[in-house]
Amino acid sequence: MIDAVEWLEHLYDLKHGRRWVTLVGSGWGDSGKGAVESSISDHFDCFLRVSGGANTGRTRYIMTPDGEKEFIFHLIPCGWADNKESFIGDWVLMDLDRFSTEINELQSTLGRLPNAPLFISRKAPIYLPYHSMLEAYLEMRKGADAVGTTKRGIAPMIAGIDLRIGPEIGHLEFPDTLRQWVKTFYECFEVNFKVLVEWQKCQADLAESSGRAPTEIYDLKEYSPDMVTEHLLAHFENIRGFITDIDSLLLERAKANVPTLIGMTQGYGLTRKGTYPYSSTTQTSAQAGAFCSCIPMEYFGPVILVDKLDPTRVGWGPFPTGMWDRQEAELFPKEHPELFSALKECNPVARQEFLDEYRQLINSDDNPDEVVVAKYIQVLLNELGATTKRGREPGWPDLYVNACAAQSNGADVIALTRIDWLSGIKLNLKFATEYRLNGNVCRAPDFPSPIERLEQVQVGYEDIHVDLRNTELYGSTELPAVFDEIFNLIRLHTGVPVGMVSTSPKAKEGKIFRDFRSEVRK
Repeated sequence: MIDAVEWLEHLYDLKHGRRWVTLVGSGWGDSGKGAVESSISDHFDCFLRVSGGANTGRTRYIMTPDGEKEFIFHLIPCGWADNKESFIGDWVLMDLDRFSTEINELQSTLGRLPNAPLFISRKAPIYLPYHSMLEAYLEMRKGADAVGTTKRGIAPMIAGIDLRIGPEIGHLEFPDTLRQWVKTFYECFEVNFKVLVEWQKCQADLAESSGRAPTEIYDLKEYSPDMVTEHLLAHFENIRGFITDIDSLLLERAKANVPTLIGMTQGYGLTRKGTYPYSSTTQTSAQAGAFCSCIPMEYFGPVILVDKLDPTRVGWGPFPTGMWDRQEAELFPKEHPELFSALKECNPVARQEFLDEYRQLINSDDNPDEVVVAKYIQVLLNELGATTKRGREPGWPDLYVNACAAQSNGADVIALTRIDWLSGIKLNLKFATEYRLNGNVCRAPDFPSPIERLEQVQVGYEDIHVDLRNTELYGSTELPAVFDEIFNLIRLHTGVPVGMVSTSPKAKEGKIFRDFRSEVRK
């Protein structure tokens, strides 16, 4: 094992000393990028967020006057909390309500605002309530084929820019022009919004007659273009000092090779390469760092692929290695909040009794019931969506998806997170190593598409027997020998070595940096 400084130097050597490092997710999002980022953040001077929106969340532990505390970042680059210069780039979808709330929450958690600059690009798109209304309309129109979005209006925000009717942050500096942009967007979809409201009224009547929860009804008078514009301008007074042209500043940092960490959102499986149309995001690949920041590729250095040993998924769409019914998994925390330490209703005694019982069920059979394993993982690791708090469906590790992500992103190393779920567990751990379609083996990075083909995939597994009944992994920096077998299997099927291992989500504990140089494929 080596320290983080030496580990990063080995990474830089792979890319001719370039110190712009990109973090990307390997699978279905929620991979633990925040834990990886926090473990190396001390060694970077600059943080860059280039894509995504308020629908995503990155959970990190940050230092406060009262010690480390968990904080969920949505729009603010995580490094700003570490007093590092931070940038919000051209393709970050800015929800000003969410941003203002996040600023206030961070200030409350830290006891102050960070002592470092934060820059927001004038080109970043602005969220309008019409984006969520349009998304709700589209979901309504799709009926049974709706994709189960977070209702944050992410896809309509992207579409608004592509259709040339979406306002940008810079328009806040020109109130009259902003008002016209907002008016144009509203008028383009006013007919659709009225149809949506009438449908919502019908749904509300049905809900009332059946005793169900009331249905939200948009009041279009409250969302007139003038009112929306004034609401945006009120936020402008609070964020005026953050807005600037960032291209020249970033290019200066790139030319000077300032150590910079670029954090992409979500994961490979939630891009258009993955489970389209069950995804709403901007660009999330390593190459998008250059595309979204307008910085030449030559300045970018290593790529770290973040992978969680318990891949999870929320929302709708295929999950080839999933263990549980998705809807049941999403509802489980609502039905049993007492089991989740991340929820205020948690009952520690009930939680421990549940974990003890399910651990015993798993250990009594080398091939335990998958739903038992999934429930155990969800409760133990508090697998809840960072933004929605929906329960995540756990799955078996998927090395085919990882191989596609590694090859498509040009990954240099894999950072493996949340291996600690295996503490005290004995079972045959299943790794998906092969996808087949119509009897034919799929070839990475060819990810099955369209979505109808992915739903037909047959998954081939390889098992590794794990017996850690007397081993506690949480926070550990030493690993049992079985992990050598696991790392070798991962490298064999992805072509990328495991360079870092995290046994705890906290910043200052449970981080193992491996000297991976002998394992790099030449």
